[in-house]
Amino acid sequence: MENIIYDDVLNELKLSMIPIDLYNLSRTCNRYNKSIPIKYIKERIMNEIDRRLRIIFGEDFEEFAAIFRNSKAVITGSFITQCILGEYWDNNIDIIVDKDELNEPFSFNLHLKDEFLIASFRNDKKIIRYAFFKYEYDLISTMPYECLYVTNIMFKVNETCITFEIADQQKHNICKNTYGLDKTMFIYTMNEISSRCTNFYPDLDLHAKYRKRGFRFYDDNKKVVANCDIWKKMNINFVKITPCDNKSTEERLQILTTNARDYVHIEHVIANEYGEDLYTVHNDLKNHRFVSCFHKFITNSCLFKDMYPGVEHLHSYVDDNQTLLVVDISNFTSTK
Repeated sequence: MENIIYDDVLNELKLSMIPIDLYNLSRTCNRYNKSIPIKYIKERIMNEIDRRLRIIFGEDFEEFAAIFRNSKAVITGSFITQCILGEYWDNNIDIIVDKDELNEPFSFNLHLKDEFLIASFRNDKKIIRYAFFKYEYDLISTMPYECLYVTNIMFKVNETCITFEIADQQKHNICKNTYGLDKTMFIYTMNEISSRCTNFYPDLDLHAKYRKRGFRFYDDNKKVVANCDIWKKMNINFVKITPCDNKSTEERLQILTTNARDYVHIEHVIANEYGEDLYTVHNDLKNHRFVSCFHKFITNSCLFKDMYPGVEHLHSYVDDNQTLLVVDISNFTSTK
């Protein structure tokens, strides 16, 4: 009978484990910590990133990687987080490049220079020039101040959105890791990825995205933010609305699903465009716009609906401020 050596078994197990499981195992005891050093975990993360990039870029990967390294660009964002966790959330990759290189294709008034309008490919040695001549750009974002400059350029590579940006624009610590395709990697915080608990940032869509992935959020005092405190930190107010007696809950939800925006507020009553009364409200909502996120064409994720599915509510907007109109606010707001 063959002898089974401890290290041999562990080495075999390590090959089948995803990076986050390797990290968690390394923290269980000193023996595992020595057998699974952070250097090895980083190598596994980089291998997984390279594997996914090879699938995305196909036969162009080696060429892309060489020019990428020449520009000293780095990958950042949730793509690395997904590779660490062994998960697939979306088809987005964020890449940080030098500001001057990102803005090279544009004139002083941010018009695209003629040479970048030519569709024919040239094998340039800088990643932005390469991307413009190789792929189709999808979106360009600018900084609207006195000195205009481009902050983001998005390209579509097969089914993946590649966004080049001028600096690390990640809001959550779990997405501030970087990788340079030259086997250099910086891990900002592995503990937060492991525990699925990261810093709070007041952005509804971003919060909803990571909440769906099982993440919790802590505030500046390192205290986990309770559900009822989220809205105050987002600067979103709640207003109570009372259902009118002429319709059932199912009938009102059907109207909210059918009508996205055509709601009016007249004499403390909110009705749809056909004059069907839905709710009474005693707050002053003059000049507010009302939106129902239940409508099938409203594609943005609604954090409130994700947290409390089926609860009747409307979104009310005036300028840049949002208010949630909810049938019973007592269960959703802090009593502090």
